Amino acid sequence: LVPCRTCARASSRCWACWLRIASCVSRTARLPLLGAPATASRSLHQPPAAALYGTEQPLLMALPGADRWLWRDGDGGLSEAMVRFAVRHEMARTVEDVLARRSRLLFLDAREALRVSPEVARLLAEERGQPPDMQALAEFQALAAQYAGLS
Repeated sequence: LVPCRTCARASSRCWACWLRIASCVSRTARLPLLGAPATASRSLHQPPAAALYGTEQPLLMALPGADRWLWRDGDGGLSEAMVRFAVRHEMARTVEDVLARRSRLLFLDAREALRVSPEVARLLAEERGQPPDMQALAEFQALAAQYAGLS
């Protein structure tokens, strides 16, 4: 047991202090996320689209490949510029970072994620100035095949 930093009671966690702190109004409760538009125009379960970039949409559209689509679904999809944006501004480092964590394509359509993964690997390598990580690509493709029910 250690003393609570707020009230000095010997406890591994002082629930009375935690409840008092948790009930305070957060100063960040109404603070918008970086790039957040005033109103959300798309739900997160929809395919990614430029509108999801909010106030950073002009930055996305200025990147190379804004008009080259790797995957398209209605008015959403995944463009080369979205991959470049993920690397340059969202610290994406692997194919899985882009296709599972940034665009969610792995979860929306695993077969398409598998299909576009080599091109995403090429763009990642180009953006990072390094050769493609073929081992990470193979690992992602194995994962995508599982999601798609191909293995």
